Amino acid sequence: MNGKAAGTFVLVDEITGQQLNVTGTNLGRFTETGGSRVTLTGNVVRQGTTDVFQVTAAEQNRELCAPIAFSIERQKIEIGKARLGIRGGIGLDPELVMVGAQAQLGPVFKQIWFRPTAEFGFGEVSKIFSFNADLAYYLPFAGVGKDSRNRYNAYVGGGPAFTITRRDFEGFPDQPVETVEPDWESEVGLNFIFGVTQSSGWFAELRASAYNSPAVRLYVGYIFR
Repeated sequence: MNGKAAGTFVLVDEITGQQLNVTGTNLGRFTETGGSRVTLTGNVVRQGTTDVFQVTAAEQNRELCAPIAFSIERQKIEIGKARLGIRGGIGLDPELVMVGAQAQLGPVFKQIWFRPTAEFGFGEVSKIFSFNADLAYYLPFAGVGKDSRNRYNAYVGGGPAFTITRRDFEGFPDQPVETVEPDWESEVGLNFIFGVTQSSGWFAELRASAYNSPAVRLYVGYIFR
C-alpha cells in the first residue's frame, strides 16, 4: 500500500498487520497506475534500527487488483482461534461505570465464536459483578477498509448472564446517612449484543439485557492479537 509520502510504499502482512517500509529506485511510477498488481523482488535489510524491504526488481502485472473476496477460512485467520481482551464503558438503568475482561474462543461452529466476559460495575448506589456467556456470530462479508489493520467486521449474538448486585448508600460527604445493611441480589438474564471490530484489535459493542441489569451497556475495548 502507499506510504506516508508520495512515491513511497509499505508492505503489510494480511494476518499479523506487521509493516515494512519499501525502498528502491523507480517506485514512483507505480503511483500513476493505481489498482494494478505489482510483483516485487528483493530482500529484508537492516537500516539503522529498523528493517526495510530493499527492492531489486519490480514488475507491474496487467491484471487489476480484485476486491478481497469473503471466505470463512480468511475470516477465521483474521479473528483468531483464542484471544483475550479488555473492555470498559457505561451501563444505563442503573447508571454505572463498567470495566471487564473477555476471551474469544472458536469458532465453535462455522462463524460462531464463544465470547465469555467478566465485568465489574460501580455507581453511586449499586455495585455489580456479572458473568456473560455470549456467542458472537460474525457476519459473512470480507472486512471493509483500506488495509489489513483498518478493516472492520460486524457481529451479532447473545447468551445467558449471571449478575450479583450490592446496593447501599452512605449519603453525600456533607450529608451522611445512618449506616444501613447493604442489599444483595442475584439475577439471571439474557443478553443481546451487536458490535464492530477492527483488524488492529479495537472494538465497540452495544449490549441489551432482558431480566438483568444494567438494561443497556455501551463498551469500547481492545482484543490482543
